[in-house]
Amino acid sequence: MSDAEHIAVMQRWFDAVNAHDADRLADLLDEGFVWEGSRTPGLGRQATTAAWRALFSAFPDLRLEPEQMLAQGDAVVARWRMTGTHLADFALTGPEGPLRPVAATNRRIDLPGCSVSEVQHGRIVRSWMYRDIATLLRQLGLLTSQATWP
Repeated sequence: MSDAEHIAVMQRWFDAVNAHDADRLADLLDEGFVWEGSRTPGLGRQATTAAWRALFSAFPDLRLEPEQMLAQGDAVVARWRMTGTHLADFALTGPEGPLRPVAATNRRIDLPGCSVSEVQHGRIVRSWMYRDIATLLRQLGLLTSQATWP
């Protein structure tokens, strides 16, 4: 597949996220898909789809807008912005699995991030997602201290 075709696969993935269509997301993921997060161990296809369903429930107006995508070989790098309003309970995930649920804060998030995805034969086989969790927690009102450099 060409770089443009790989980017088109990722655009379909962003479109599925923005449509809150977890079934379409699952269709774009390879059977052996692994999602690596900066705070999570690798999640397979089913766990990844479940995580997105939970996000759609907690943030009913969730949007994940790609701001730039670049491809080379099987790799697609996407710089994106996630926005939404936290209107239902949500369990953040840590290195050992789900953390305690966070009650709805009714706060809006605006979180930049980046993902690197590997696309083969029209499906996403692996994805790494990087975002600033401290910024997310501050926006939700869950982290109030501001560290400063001396």
